[in-house]
Amino acid sequence: MSMHPDSDTEAKDAFADKRAALAILILGLAGLAGAFYYVTRPPEREAAAPGPSPAGDAYLQEAGVRASGGAGQPRGITETHIPNFWGEDSGVTYWWDDAPEKVTASRVDTGSESNIRPIDYSEAGAESCKRCHEEKYNDWLTHSHRLMNVMATPENVVGDFSGVSLDYLGGKAEFFTDEGRFRMAFAKNGIRRVYSIERTIGSRFTQYYVGRMIEGPDPEDAPCRNVAHVLALGWWIDKREWIPAVHVQGDDTDHDVWDPYDANDLTSYDLHCGSCHVTLSVGDWMLRSGGRKRITEYVPRPVSFQFSEYLAESHPTLVRKPGDWSETSGMAILDALESMNDIDIPEQAVQMGIACEACHNGCKEHLANSTPEKSTKLPSFFPESPHVHSKGTDVASLRGRNDINANFVCSKCHVGRRPEFANGGHTWNSTEFADAVRGACYDRKKADAHSMKALTCIHCHDPHAGTGKKWARTPAQDNESCLSCHEQFRDRAALQSHTHHAPEGSGSDCMNCHMPKITEGLQDVVRSHRIFNPTDARMLEANQPNACNLCHLDKPIDWTLGYLKEWYDLRESLEVGGDDRGEVYSETALASNYPDRQGPVGLGWLKSPHAPTRLAAMEALAKSDSFWAAPELVDMLKDAHIMNRQLTQKNLDEMLGVTLKEKGFQFYLEPPERNAAVAGLREELLELAKKKAAAKR
Repeated sequence: MSMHPDSDTEAKDAFADKRAALAILILGLAGLAGAFYYVTRPPEREAAAPGPSPAGDAYLQEAGVRASGGAGQPRGITETHIPNFWGEDSGVTYWWDDAPEKVTASRVDTGSESNIRPIDYSEAGAESCKRCHEEKYNDWLTHSHRLMNVMATPENVVGDFSGVSLDYLGGKAEFFTDEGRFRMAFAKNGIRRVYSIERTIGSRFTQYYVGRMIEGPDPEDAPCRNVAHVLALGWWIDKREWIPAVHVQGDDTDHDVWDPYDANDLTSYDLHCGSCHVTLSVGDWMLRSGGRKRITEYVPRPVSFQFSEYLAESHPTLVRKPGDWSETSGMAILDALESMNDIDIPEQAVQMGIACEACHNGCKEHLANSTPEKSTKLPSFFPESPHVHSKGTDVASLRGRNDINANFVCSKCHVGRRPEFANGGHTWNSTEFADAVRGACYDRKKADAHSMKALTCIHCHDPHAGTGKKWARTPAQDNESCLSCHEQFRDRAALQSHTHHAPEGSGSDCMNCHMPKITEGLQDVVRSHRIFNPTDARMLEANQPNACNLCHLDKPIDWTLGYLKEWYDLRESLEVGGDDRGEVYSETALASNYPDRQGPVGLGWLKSPHAPTRLAAMEALAKSDSFWAAPELVDMLKDAHIMNRQLTQKNLDEMLGVTLKEKGFQFYLEPPERNAAVAGLREELLELAKKKAAAKR
């Protein structure tokens, strides 16, 4: 359960950006440097010369936007700062005026069918599906999706609100109930603020909380009182303790600590994360800022959405249709869009949590035309409405459960921006689809060229059954997923020739080489979803985790490169950097990034300036019981990044059979206390490591 908005900049500038972005969204923005949006004009008609600004132009000017004229031209909105991943042939245009005839004439004709309005969704939500799909319903009941974001009721809250407290950053946090309602309070320097707990986030590893301040010195119009936001401390379920929330504010280092005693240090949950953590109608999701960004980047076909008609039909309190949409002023359009973003998620969601219709779209008509024995109206896996104009080959491919639509469903949420490794892979979780499509196997054109199908998420994942605490499939089952396409490696000799490892060993498990465990998860380092080769020159040149040394942590990089060059006919170049095929290595980059070419790569990674590399190395060393690296692993307890310290503490507890918390160390201590605790424990921990190593021999 990751909580970060799509970038650190968004988190810090959320409130300032929202009005400006919406202003830029509207009315023809030619000439604005770095503009986020532009107004699309039908290709068969030229735009009119700029004329007098429309009504509301002062509002636009205040937001730093210059409006163009264009009387009689339909106004369509396209986000230009987010290119569509699949290419220029795909993307979304949001039309305020009537869409041009060229757009409506080329649409797949879905008639009057609609699955995007709130009224298209079942009144009972997932309960409606149980009658015919009891097995899938029961799987969903234990899925973390179900409780991703729900109301803070006694059955949903797992944190300890029994009146416990936590000393943190020179102040005190309290967790209690008041007349059955959950509360969190922060007090420091004589100032105390109390927050109501409105919603929970997550139920598998950690549970964070969304709330607003209800007691404190801040004025009534302060954002902390009016904006539902993530609170600074969460509950670590397995450890049963309160810990700092991460990936919400700042960069989670000693240099940028999220201060829970600063009421202005907050991020709107609904503006950034909420649209993916609940079940919204597709139309509402497409209009909220989070949905707009995601569908713009990953929709797999050209789509036009006449959102003015949709708003007038589904949200008449926000938009009242005039005689002609062209009469609408820029100010009115901006206000309508901003009002959509300002609706609290619980008021807008058709069901809290991620339920059946989050993926299957509005299913009211399906329910009305189905029995446990048969259905005469299957749900559509793609948005359809008289207000949505989608291009495609036919209705069946637009609606069907095909590879394109299956991946589109996952792309609605499991995408976004994250810090990256050298090859572009994301360093922490929840954007698995964005990683996957940028690696091998998801390339539709490449698959078509080989008369194959591109990979889909549901090739490996059951969308109805949760993953649980640990990945349950065996390596043999995982290999089978790969062999279903790469059948040539079913032959043991061919497999050994490919991997240069024994066919029955872990060195021949596909995922160990092509999806290594380098991505920060919620309480473990997990597999990257960017499928890439262990020969990836960008990772090797940058001295970032490579699959070979994640197993052979004690070997030097020249040992690794020697085998890779021998096995895969790789080359070196003093001038040219490598690409993801790993065909060329830059000796200049290698010499610069490996201070000790003959030292163990695993220890070198622990000293890396790149925090995710240090984390991946720590976990690989600890999980493999590399007691020889104990001094360096103990030093990781002093790492500047809080997640690195948290997972190091967890791994050392498991590796050495200790509980560091009981010995006075906690990963969230401030640097002076933290360093003193490590110094006091160092000798004891290293002695334990020696004993464990001796017993292992």
